[in-house]
Amino acid sequence: MSCFVRVRHPNGEELTIDLIELEEALEGGSSGDYYLLPNSGRIILISSEEMDEESVEAVGLDEEEALPIDPIESRVQFRWMEEFIGTVHSIAAGNALRDSLRHKRPFRNFKDVLMEFPVLRKKWFQFEAMKVKTEAANLLESLDFEILEIVDPRLLESIRKKSTLQKTTAHGRRTRMHPSRRVAGRSEGRSNSVVSTSEGI
Repeated sequence: MSCFVRVRHPNGEELTIDLIELEEALEGGSSGDYYLLPNSGRIILISSEEMDEESVEAVGLDEEEALPIDPIESRVQFRWMEEFIGTVHSIAAGNALRDSLRHKRPFRNFKDVLMEFPVLRKKWFQFEAMKVKTEAANLLESLDFEILEIVDPRLLESIRKKSTLQKTTAHGRRTRMHPSRRVAGRSEGRSNSVVSTSEGI
């Protein structure tokens, strides 16, 4: 799946940056240091064991300035969890999540509580993903890149799945309330409009 950010370099040149790699760098996905090569848009990872002259030359760090990509700070991620809890409507789930942040290992506790609420857990992953994407955009703008376009089919796929679920639920309710309209043209028309709207987003 191709996910990327198309940007304009301060010198006017347009570059394409891999969005997934940038998000992984911000999340500290692998052990090592991440760098952005601003002239090419490449993102590279160098582990501490590989930081020698030969590896530096191999990835081209000696040919252009390499901008370090710092992982998102834990205090920022903690604020995300607090913000997410504010969106939870279930009193029981909200109280359990708040309590998880008051003890040692709040990040582990938070994830453990979410395991008890599968639907809420999925919403958290979507919420977190949008936060990371925003951080990626903010980072590029802080480096004086002009963001021209963000292409992320993962978001569209999430919207399609949500629309399909809503359509299925709505169809089930109509079936129970109006059994005689199961194959009514009006119902079919609504289904088609939902799919069309999702595909157009």
